[in-house]
Amino acid sequence: MDFAPNWSPRYVFRYKHAGAVHRLGVRRARGATRDDEGVVTKIKAVLTTLEGAMYQDWTVLSGAYIPQDEFTSVPVDGSLLNSIEPANAVGGIYPALKAIQWRFECRGSQGGRTAFVLFGLGSANFSGSDVKNDFRVTSAEDTSVAAAVNALSELAPEFVPLGSVTSVWYPYVNIKANDYWVGQLRNGG
Repeated sequence: MDFAPNWSPRYVFRYKHAGAVHRLGVRRARGATRDDEGVVTKIKAVLTTLEGAMYQDWTVLSGAYIPQDEFTSVPVDGSLLNSIEPANAVGGIYPALKAIQWRFECRGSQGGRTAFVLFGLGSANFSGSDVKNDFRVTSAEDTSVAAAVNALSELAPEFVPLGSVTSVWYPYVNIKANDYWVGQLRNGG
């Protein structure tokens, strides 16, 4: 079944890292009631598990709620997300860091897929020479990944793909250089 992008309600938070503005979007099931506090609290729980990997310049700028069947957004207070304490004190934030993407993936009850995508994180489990560099960090390799997957899986409200009511989050995060941001860097952005 083909769904319009506005078929279900969604939240979008804009945040800044390494001088670049990124967007974190999550989707709720069609017909789900608006729950700004629940969504922000769940996202904060996920981010809190990843504080050790988050670069210290990570800052939320704004939030928005887009109701189902709508294209206009309503502001959402995302300031609670700025109460997390990013602890990755890398020697300096350099431009290439804005391209590194962490992607937690899930499969929905109707077979669709979605992801919880973040920029502004780094991990020795990804870049260290003593780990298998397959661009995936599993829950078994990193307890913060396990905690983030657990928060995505267990805490309400549920984030789902289009057309789904429930979802199952995979026990890993894929890490890669995002093609868009690599292009921006190559073009001086």
